[in-house]
Parts: sequence; structure tokens; C-alpha cells
Amino acid sequence: MKNKYGIENPLEFYNDFWTNKEYGFSQNFVFGAFLGIISILILTLGIHINKLFELKIIFESYHLIILILLSFILSNLLVYNNKTYLEYFKKFEKWSVKRKIMNVVLCYLFIFFVFRLFILSI
Repeated sequence: MKNKYGIENPLEFYNDFWTNKEYGFSQNFVFGAFLGIISILILTLGIHINKLFELKIIFESYHLIILILLSFILSNLLVYNNKTYLEYFKKFEKWSVKRKIMNVVLCYLFIFFVFRLFILSI
């Protein structure tokens, strides 16, 4: 790696690639997952509102594109605008282990709830 790419310490390079809080691969993965969850949540709410008020809207492919764009805008405004998530990292690092575990459990429950609600809406 030193001769080909000029990388002195491969372990340090890979650690930075995966765990860099600003532009690492894991950060991009989290952004994609967050975008997907928000998209599914908005789609599910749209389906439930459609059924509840009997609007008889048929969802076309362009609706999904608009939905994903809306999710992208919301994600950027709420979390990624001005790198707000870096401030969240500072807060998270101060949490106790018990609080971290509790929040991980709550996150998984929320994700489970969103997917379950989506499956029930179909």
C-alpha cells in the first residue's frame, strides 16, 4: 500500500475509512439507512391517510421519487445540515453504558414499529 497508494499505516487508514465521524463509510451507511427509514415512515403514513380518508390515490412511481426527495430534504435539514450530527456524537459519548443500551433498544423498537406498520398498511 505504501508503494502503490502512499499509505504509511494501513491500519490507521482503514480505521479512518470506517470510523471517521465526518465522512467515513459507516456515516454514509447510516445516512442511507436513516433515509430509508424516513422514506418508509412517510410512505406508510401516506398509505394510512389514503385508507383512512378514502382518498383513492393510486401510488405511482413518481410518488416514490417525490417521497424519497422529501425524505432526503428532511434528513438533511434535521440531522446533516451544518454537520449537526457531530454535536450529537459529543452528547452520545457522555452517556452512560446503561443509557446507550436503552437508546439502542428504543431505536430497534422504533425501526421494528415502522416496518410493522408498513407491512400492516399493505
